[in-house]
Amino acid sequence: MRIRDYDDDLYRGRSRGRFDYDDPRREAREEELFRQRLREEELLRRQQYESHLTSEAMTYSSPLQGVKVSVTNLQPSVTEDDLNELFGDIGAIKRVKKTSIVSAEVIFVHREDANKAIDVYHNRQLDGLPMKCQIVGASLAP
Repeated sequence: MRIRDYDDDLYRGRSRGRFDYDDPRREAREEELFRQRLREEELLRRQQYESHLTSEAMTYSSPLQGVKVSVTNLQPSVTEDDLNELFGDIGAIKRVKKTSIVSAEVIFVHREDANKAIDVYHNRQLDGLPMKCQIVGASLAP
């Protein structure tokens, strides 16, 4: 090694025979950064997994449960049979139930039928009043 190289090493803070990869402080910093990256990646994976689960739960509807459509702003004279006949033209119905004098729940077997019923009957007049239809519960997302 020439004298000039030795002086350059001393000037740059390196001692003779010691290299950057031997520095325990540097190794500790690198290890801490590595562990921090692992923690961040694990947190990101958990967040993506949880968002996947919630979005999957929002879009999934069991055929056993069906998809519930709330129908409001009905005339008091409208019966469950009227609603069964009206919404039965759209698709397979699991159940129709009047929840009050002016509202009802229609449970469809398939989500597509529930969406079509909303498209067809929302704000459509029945006995002089416009029906308000919307999907209820965890099955809000199309």
